[in-house]
Amino acid sequence: LVICQIESLQAVENIDAICAQDGIDMFFIGPLDLSASAGCMGDYKNPTFVKALERAETTIRDSDKWLGGLVMPGDSTADMFKRGYNLVMPGSDVFLLREAALENLKAAL
Repeated sequence: LVICQIESLQAVENIDAICAQDGIDMFFIGPLDLSASAGCMGDYKNPTFVKALERAETTIRDSDKWLGGLVMPGDSTADMFKRGYNLVMPGSDVFLLREAALENLKAAL
């Protein structure tokens, strides 16, 4: 299984050519990095980010590749599966590590 990440506006601009590459099974959209590339880090309602995300989702869904992604605030795994995602991660490694660290800190106080 070969998974490539789509995390920049440059990748979205070239998404048709990228999806045409043989040997890639899935594309995973990284929303935080994509929003940072769009100049609006973490602002998932920013029009530039929304347009890029929608273009990437549509192109990947229309290809023979699988679509993967990370749940963003205001979204749910069910919403993403309805939009055609094949793999949905409910949280990032950084988020999960942060939450675990906060729980450990609370337990120690």
